[in-house]
Amino acid sequence: PIAGSKWDYSGLPSGTLVPYRWTTTDIAPGAGAFPQDAYVLDVPGDPTAYYQAGDTALYWLGTYSDNALVRFDPPLVMVDLPCFIGTQWMDTGIAAVTGAGRIDIRTTVLKAKADAWGTLVMPYGDISNALRMRYDLQITSRTDPTLVHMSEVRYAWYTDRCPMPLLVISER
Repeated sequence: PIAGSKWDYSGLPSGTLVPYRWTTTDIAPGAGAFPQDAYVLDVPGDPTAYYQAGDTALYWLGTYSDNALVRFDPPLVMVDLPCFIGTQWMDTGIAAVTGAGRIDIRTTVLKAKADAWGTLVMPYGDISNALRMRYDLQITSRTDPTLVHMSEVRYAWYTDRCPMPLLVISER
């Protein structure tokens, strides 16, 4: 773990940072497949993602796009509370992918670690005491584990002043 880090994203070229919004299931596409009190993350160009806050964790329920609905069973733990630098866990389950009248069951493995803490510098200002989470997500075929449907490394920055990530960077 790295303490006292500084991540400076203040000088990125225009259009590099894609604004996102947290909304509710009242106006989100595909919301009928998820609980009414779910948090909804809307990032332009990505499937709409659904989360639920629990007493001890923030859970990722699944995603919805124009051509597929993905539900994690059980929901994946994105933040295990309390969370501090060095906290790590692994979560496994299945992903039920529905689209074009078909359903495909896939194996899901999520490895998470709070690997750094410090100051996040954004175009709108500095955010101190930010905790960076690193996620390694792998989704494979249930019948052929060598067939990888998705592999992603994701970094997300959290602060105790906001229940959802301030910044998310994905490498696919």
